Order: sequence, then structure tokens, then C-alpha cells
Amino acid sequence: MNAPPFLPIAPRPFEDELLSSWQERVACRYGRAVLELERWLEPRATCAPAIGFEQRDFQPPTAVVELWAQACRLPASSLAGMALSCRERPLAWYVADRSHAGVCPACLDQDTADDGDHYVRRAWSHVEAMVCSRHRQTLRDFCGRCFGSAGFRFHELAGKARLVCMTCLTVVSSCREA
Repeated sequence: MNAPPFLPIAPRPFEDELLSSWQERVACRYGRAVLELERWLEPRATCAPAIGFEQRDFQPPTAVVELWAQACRLPASSLAGMALSCRERPLAWYVADRSHAGVCPACLDQDTADDGDHYVRRAWSHVEAMVCSRHRQTLRDFCGRCFGSAGFRFHELAGKARLVCMTCLTVVSSCREA
């Protein structure tokens, strides 16, 4: 097997970030979805693609973790350590459908104010998470502009990864929506 190409633009994961969030932040830098980027990194992959919460965040396949680690010049052990299966919570204690997991717009606004990427915090995927522990605000699983509940995805804007509504592409923010 040939080594996958290196990705010259690969932001580092945040300490409390979901693995899929980091992968999506990397992929958005290239205007691609995670699976498209993986197919480019390893076009001869013989295993089925890792899809869904369980294979992306809870217990990702070793081959996928190693592919991303090598392409982004990170230790595979640090990416494997981002798997939620390394925590003491069972799979049933997480929101598996990310379109139903809320986000804290105030945290995302702080990411913007700090001139950093938006990213999805691990704690937001806990089934009991309804309020941001830092801002004491209700987590939001719908767009504040169009009220769509299709979920959010990453989009690169001005060199930064931003979570946007999948319906109207509005950036998630606690500021009043236009």
C-alpha cells in the first residue's frame, strides 16, 4: 500500500472536539465532504467507508484513524484517543444523529471572536445535554434564521471553518439572525 498524500492544510484538533468535527473541518478546507476526501486519500480502499456516529465518533476503524493521522501528520494514538469509546460512557448515552444534537451559538461566537474555527464539542453529543455548561444557554438544534432542523455542516468562510445551516447556509450565531 502506498502512503496517502499529505494534506498541506490540516488544522489541529481541539482537546474537547468530536473526531467527526475535526475531520469535517479538514475536509471543508478542500471544499469536500469527509468521504470524498477519504476516497482521494486512499482510492484503493477495500473496506467499507466509515459512516454514522458509531464509526465516526464512537469507535472508528483503525484503518480510517491511521489514514487521517498519516495524511495530517498527527500521531494515530492522539486521533484514536478522540474516540468516544475511550470514555466511560456507553454508545446509548450519546446522540447518534448529529442533526438532533444541539450546539451552543455563544461558544461558536466565542470561536469567531478568538479568530478560530467553529468546532463541535464532545459534551454537546451527550443525550442529557440541553444547556451549555459554560454559557448557561440552551443548545440549539435548529437554524435561528430559517428554523430548519436539517442540521449543520462546516463551510469555509474567510479561511475559517464555520458551522452553517444545511438548509439556508446561514452561519450559526447567537446574534440576531437577519
